[in-house]
Order: sequence, then structure tokens, then C-alpha cells
Amino acid sequence: MPWNKVEFTPTQIKQIKELRNKGYTWAEVADTLKIKDAVSDGPYLRLGLPTLAELKEKKIRELVKTKKYTATQIIDKLEKQFGGKHRSKIITKVAKQEKIKLPTGWGARGLRDSAKNSVYLKDYTFDNLEKDIKAGKTREVITNNLLDKNKEYYKTLKKSPEGLKYAISGAIGSRLKKRPALAIIEKNFIKQDLIKKRTALKDIQNFINKNKEAYKKVYASNKIGAVDNFKEKILDYISQKYPNFIKRAAGDSAGKNFK
Repeated sequence: MPWNKVEFTPTQIKQIKELRNKGYTWAEVADTLKIKDAVSDGPYLRLGLPTLAELKEKKIRELVKTKKYTATQIIDKLEKQFGGKHRSKIITKVAKQEKIKLPTGWGARGLRDSAKNSVYLKDYTFDNLEKDIKAGKTREVITNNLLDKNKEYYKTLKKSPEGLKYAISGAIGSRLKKRPALAIIEKNFIKQDLIKKRTALKDIQNFINKNKEAYKKVYASNKIGAVDNFKEKILDYISQKYPNFIKRAAGDSAGKNFK
């Protein structure tokens, strides 16, 4: 049947409008409603329904006016409703027309893409980063954890150990730039950690000053192991009072292996 001879029932017209407003193409409308000979736009033009471009612009305008969504998030929603690929140019244009400044940041799709494309952050998502930063972990700790957890994977990148650490730390820094709130948390933790270290250093120095006279007497007596014993005493004090600031190897009685 020629397209200009196709007739729609009132029920079909209602269903067509509903599907069109959801972003269905005319071919998809015809297939869904089983309307023969109405796969092109000809039969529908008589109904005065909007084109897909008009529907998309209407949806963009609705989303822009909420002032809730970034351009990336709007694109994500458009692709879910209408399929295909969309560009931010029309979104920027609509926002300018409405005199609305869109929120900045990364939408869900942007975050997924970032996690997927980062070679240096193996299976490490923004959620993982947020959890670690809020737990007070530094970039160095996160980097070392990733290296320990994915030894075989990082070997395939063919970089030196120092080069890998630098690249992983840099990738973490790039993510923190996209999450300013987390960067602030990290900065505050670093500041607090520095204060704690300075306090610990002052306390350790006081401990040394308090015990050095006794050490001098032992040293003056030429007792074997006097230096190592005093060193061990200091390391024991640090290990017990500030365990987070020092790591010693098992059986390290001479205090030779510590960080």
C-alpha cells in the first residue's frame, strides 16, 4: 500500500505519539505496533509529530533547566533514550540560550571510561580511590598496594620500578584533579601527618636527650655492643609509640633494616 494511503486508528495514533516521545524512530514504531507499509516518515508527517532532532532538543532543554546535570551526564541520558552518539555542541548551545551554566565534572560514563582507559591503575576505580583517600592512604601507599596486588600485570608494561611508581602516582594525581573534594581531603591528611611526624620527632629527640647520659657512661666503659644497644633502645621506643612511622624486619635486633 502506498504510504499516503496508510490510515491510523485513534488507538494507533495514541501509541505512535507515546513511542515517538520516547525517541523511537518511525521504523521502530512500525515494528513495535506491527503497522505494515509505515516504516518511512511519510505516513506520520500527517500527524504533525516532532522529528527526532526536535525531540532531542526538547529533552536537552528539560535536562539543562534542572541545572543538575553536566554535559557528559546529559549525553549519557540522551544515548540511553535515543541511542546513537551525541555531541556536546547542541547542549552548550541550549545552555547558552537558557543562560544557564552547567555543573562541571565527570558523569558516570566519563568515570567508567576513565577507569577503563587507565593503563597504570589496574582495576582501580574512582570508588576505590575515594575509599582509600578517606581512609587516609597516601599516593605512595596506594601505589605500592597496586604494585603488590598486580605484579604480573605491571611486568607487561616494561617500565623500571621507579618509572612505574612515578606513572601510577601521576595517574592517581590526574584522578584527584577530577575530584577536587578528594584532593582537599588528601591535602588535609598530608598536613595532619606532617604535624604528627614533627611531634614524634620532637618526642624522640627528647627521649634521646633524656637517656644519652646513661648511654655515655656505658660507652665510656668500652662495653661491647653499647652503640647497638642504645640504638635498639631508641628503635624499640619508636616502634612501640609510633608504629606507623617505622617498619623493621623480623629479627632485626641490630636495627639495620628499617624505614
